[in-house]
Amino acid sequence: MKMNIIDEFITKLEKNNICMHSFLFMKDGKTVADGYCSPFRKGQLHRMYSVTKSFVSIAIGMLCDEGKLSLDDKVVDFFKAEFELTDVHPYLANTTIRDLLIMATPYSRSTYGPDTKAWLKSYFIGAEPDHPSGTAFSYDSCGSYVLGALVKRVSGKTFVDYMRPLFDKIGISRDVYCLEGPDGELWSGSGLMASTEDLAKFTQFLLNRGLWNDEQLVSKDYIVQATSSQIYNNTSTHDYSWYCGYGYQIWMLKDEAFCLNGMGGQFGIGLPGKGIVFACNADIQGNVCGKDVIFNALWDIADQIADAPVIGTDTRNLAINPPKGSMTCDLQQDISGVAFEMNQNSMGMKWLKITFDGTMGILQYENRTGEKTLSFGLGKYEACLFPELYSGDRLFDDTKKKMYTSINAAAWITSNTLLIRSYIIDDYIGNLTMTFCFKGDEVGVAMSKNAQFFLDDYQGFAGGRKTNP
Repeated sequence: MKMNIIDEFITKLEKNNICMHSFLFMKDGKTVADGYCSPFRKGQLHRMYSVTKSFVSIAIGMLCDEGKLSLDDKVVDFFKAEFELTDVHPYLANTTIRDLLIMATPYSRSTYGPDTKAWLKSYFIGAEPDHPSGTAFSYDSCGSYVLGALVKRVSGKTFVDYMRPLFDKIGISRDVYCLEGPDGELWSGSGLMASTEDLAKFTQFLLNRGLWNDEQLVSKDYIVQATSSQIYNNTSTHDYSWYCGYGYQIWMLKDEAFCLNGMGGQFGIGLPGKGIVFACNADIQGNVCGKDVIFNALWDIADQIADAPVIGTDTRNLAINPPKGSMTCDLQQDISGVAFEMNQNSMGMKWLKITFDGTMGILQYENRTGEKTLSFGLGKYEACLFPELYSGDRLFDDTKKKMYTSINAAAWITSNTLLIRSYIIDDYIGNLTMTFCFKGDEVGVAMSKNAQFFLDDYQGFAGGRKTNP
């Protein structure tokens, strides 16, 4: 029997080890298929990362519709008094709102880093522009951060609050919010928390060119410009499917499609000629082929979705696949509960112990921040709090520290090597792979993390020996 097209889509993702959290297909404004991989569920808020930029872009368009600003306005004019800007570099002084929207700022690198506290101010003071704005594409989340702050300066509201009337009309959740940067501004380049359904509706709104229930909520001209190529953006030596131009904080794809594109696999894709919207949330950080796999799997079935109804797929029991390997090995009983003292290493790990109990395990260790315990399942994911603190909904805010929600699974990938994989599934998304190779009385540890601004002590190598061999 011929495989259902959504089954085909799911199978392609699984074969390529895509950690999909959720997906949703719409045809002509109606949902035709969706799926949520346990522990993710329908309606759950998810970090959208750079999809946030596309929302801010539409807030700018709304302000243009109200006559409160023009895309040709100079950005510094909105912040000159606030930061007492006097001797402004000409490249920065001439930067327009349009330049920020199309990622053509005068900077070739970020003006803030992990240790910068005044993100907004850093854009205007301290950094040195190196080329005229509007002349070259250079992906710059700092500019998006400025755009979000600009919305607040002009409207008197954060971009989320300013867009709330629009959100209500198109059915976006009242729970949507945005994380904050270290200076208290909304993290308008990365911090939006919304559901997959919210992302799909917003993408449909753009596919409708700003029309919803026969009401033009944002001018058609602005939406058309936002979802059309405004600047050449292929700075690589390859013709990737997502380097087909860049609009107003929105990526162009092949076949005149557009993409709201967030780090790690947060995508809202509109295919105008087919009336199709695809939205998904995932964690493909570190998977160099992940984006192409998802895009190609979508394009492989797009024509079929456009031509026929989607039926016959049961998406109720989807789950994130655990690491491949054995749930037990002969070595397991010899090392269970045995402590290993670690040599000096870049991760600051002092000792570790792994204990097994049926289909469960516990990793205990001590690193720079103290003693830790991490629970994991063998051949299945186990939910627990990852034993590191972070700053909650405001970056670098030490007053709101809490632990990350995580899921963790392990498998014996060889007769003497245990792999533990952790996924952080909180308002920060990340993944960590740890391998422990046992060789006589010794252990070799390798850790690799894919996580922005966190898990820095979980990257590197270490060696150790049994404390009581």
